[in-house]
Amino acid sequence: MEKTLKPCTRDDYEELLRFINKAFEKEEENWFIKHVGNIYETMDTMSDERIGYNYIMKDKGQIVASIGIYPMPMQCTLHEEVIHFTMAGIGSVAVDKAYRGKGIMTAMLQQVNQKMRDQGYPISWLGGDRFRYKNYGWDIAGMQHQMTVTRADLNKMDITKAAGVEATEKDIPVLQEIYKNYDNRQLRSEALWLSHLRRKGLITSIQGDSYLIHDVSRPEHLSELVGERDMLSLLYGHMMHYQLDSVTIDCPRDNSDLVKSLMSIASRYHITSVGGPYGRVQILDADRMWSLMQSAVVKALDTYCNKAYKHELLQQPKEELVKQCLDFVDYGNNAFMPKLPLWLSKIDSV
Repeated sequence: MEKTLKPCTRDDYEELLRFINKAFEKEEENWFIKHVGNIYETMDTMSDERIGYNYIMKDKGQIVASIGIYPMPMQCTLHEEVIHFTMAGIGSVAVDKAYRGKGIMTAMLQQVNQKMRDQGYPISWLGGDRFRYKNYGWDIAGMQHQMTVTRADLNKMDITKAAGVEATEKDIPVLQEIYKNYDNRQLRSEALWLSHLRRKGLITSIQGDSYLIHDVSRPEHLSELVGERDMLSLLYGHMMHYQLDSVTIDCPRDNSDLVKSLMSIASRYHITSVGGPYGRVQILDADRMWSLMQSAVVKALDTYCNKAYKHELLQQPKEELVKQCLDFVDYGNNAFMPKLPLWLSKIDSV
């Protein structure tokens, strides 16, 4: 068979949905539409452009492999400078069982790497096994917090519990404003918010100036908890409602007021890579990525680094500089290099 990826078309879309359902062994019909609405929607609401983010391989007229390149518009704040760029999210990587062991996965990843570069992405993210994807450029990078808060500790604080209500489409403008409390985030359109609210098994509870998001099967883990005055009351009410002794909360690793507030009530925390423990990052265009963050990095170095050492640091190749700033696992030995606080919420992962 010809191992060449081609963009999925509207004529192939329903077959693609059936293929990935089978490849990922989902028994529920249209599982990806129901649970991953940020990527897949029904045919009548899915644009040709979004369908084309998916790539397929065929043999004898049938889809035998798939992979997607999904644009993720990101915002990072470093030394009070806001940096915007679009990251390529890789998802729906699948090969039919009968075609495995024939080099199809290798061919797909090699082609996708070239497509991402041709499309101008500076970096890429995927979730998966480190040693499966490391040979193709992705590795552990970035740092984000996962904090643990106990009900026993909240009981000692002067907090009034507040019952959140499940957010609906009419709440999207408020959710968008609250979401801005994250200095570092994927930018979300109204359409993306709507897809999240419609996802099966994902609950968004809102109260006043705060909201939280969790999977219905895991109320003890909050993908997002964000807000201001009502945030702790909403959290306390959530824990009381589900009778939880503790919760874990994902959040960026930065110096924002939001993270400081969460840190002040956390009994412990640990650090994971971007997008969670299986998150992997690849640098596609080091020159472009460095040009985006160079100004902020230099300003940060000026605050704590003498000129001679700053000059020495900045003489490194761009690839080395970017890997240090993104905190790649094999390049974390230079503690003086400012770290770009890249953060990806679990609900935005692909």
